[in-house]
Amino acid sequence: STRVTNSKDIWKSVRNDPADEWGAPVAVPELSSGYQEENPRVSADGLRLWFFTDRDRALGTNWEITRPTTADPWGPLTAVPGLTVGPNSSNVSAGMNAEATLAVVSARPAGSSGYDLYSFVRASIDESFGASAALGEVNSASDDFDPYLSPNGLALAFASNRTGDFHIYLARRTSTDVPFEGPVRLDLNSPDFGESAPNLSPDLAY
Repeated sequence: STRVTNSKDIWKSVRNDPADEWGAPVAVPELSSGYQEENPRVSADGLRLWFFTDRDRALGTNWEITRPTTADPWGPLTAVPGLTVGPNSSNVSAGMNAEATLAVVSARPAGSSGYDLYSFVRASIDESFGASAALGEVNSASDDFDPYLSPNGLALAFASNRTGDFHIYLARRTSTDVPFEGPVRLDLNSPDFGESAPNLSPDLAY
C-alpha cells in the first residue's frame, strides 16, 4: 500500500476467526523501508514471507524474511539467491512450495517485451536456486504475473492479460515431475474489472 508514503510498503490485517471481519491494517515495520516492497507471499505455516523489493538490486529483487513462531517479530531479512532469469532482467514476484525448494517467478528477460512465468529448483533452503525454466505450458503471448504456488507444488494460480484484461487463472498437475495442465480461468473473475495477485488457502478451498 502507498497509503502513508509514496513508496509501496507491506501491511497486514488480522482476524481471530475466518468468519470475523478483518482488523484495521497496520504497516509491517520490518518491511517498511522507504523502498518499493510489494507482492508478498506468506508460507502456509506463517513463518516465512517472500516479497519484491528494490532496496538492493545487486543482491536480487525477491527477498524473504523469517520468524521462529507466528507470535515473534519478523527477522532476519535476506535476498533469495538465484531467483533471476539473467543480467538486466526484471524479476518481480515469486511463489514457493512448502519447503521453499521450488519457486515460480514472474520475470522479463533482458530484451523481452513481456513477463512470463519461470520455475526454479534447489536441493535445500540453504542453497541458491538453479537455472530457470520457462513454463511454456502456462505462459501466453501476453503478460503473466503474480504466481501463487500451492504448498505441495501441484497448483499454480496467477494473473494474466491473455484475453485483453487481467484475470486469475489456475493450472494443476499430478506430480512436480510433470508439466502443469493448461490453465483455467477461475469463476471468481469479474467481467468488467481486472484482477491480480491471487493468494489461495493450501487446500484451494478459498
